Amino acid sequence: MQSRSPVSLEKATGLLLQSASAVVDVETLPLTDAVKRVAAKPVVARTAQPPFDRSPLDGYALHHADLDNVTAAAPALLPVSQLIHAGDAPAPLRPHSAARIMTGAPLPPGADCVVRQEETDMGADVVAIRVRHERYQNVVFKGEFVRPEQMLAIPGMCSTTPVSPCWPAKASAQQQCTDDRALPSCPPGRNWPPPGRRPVRPGFTIRTGR
Repeated sequence: MQSRSPVSLEKATGLLLQSASAVVDVETLPLTDAVKRVAAKPVVARTAQPPFDRSPLDGYALHHADLDNVTAAAPALLPVSQLIHAGDAPAPLRPHSAARIMTGAPLPPGADCVVRQEETDMGADVVAIRVRHERYQNVVFKGEFVRPEQMLAIPGMCSTTPVSPCWPAKASAQQQCTDDRALPSCPPGRNWPPPGRRPVRPGFTIRTGR
């Protein structure tokens, strides 16, 4: 049996390139159909992601100053003024109250921190909080992940890259692509309308997958 000697990386690369042909055909597709494709033109964000200040966890949104004097023995007792799910448009926070808030939900105007539910008694009408929080603690800011007009992908970038799940959420509703196919998807929710739908309701973010 004839033995084969190893081939250097440079020679192997050259052999592959000799048999490769350049992709010249370009298609304009809805981003949700641009699965396993390569960008033919720059992909630029058209919106901020997230599109509003939001909570990264289940807990209570409030104003940090209401916790200035709390101790384990003397918790702050705050009335729960509203319940905010992802997709809701919250009302302004009442003074000296807390809003029950779920992961991904927008912060109500007037709140500047979120207390995780495990640090409370999880009260439905009045919540007891024994831990002080700093301003903006547990807050994800508008545009923290992607800013409007931010470059998401350059020509030649394959959709297998980490930025690809964000393309449908942040670029235009269509993208020019070459045919080289791998876009991961995220499960849709009621607050995740598909890309291209306008206007997006307050509290909603655009779907980042199919």
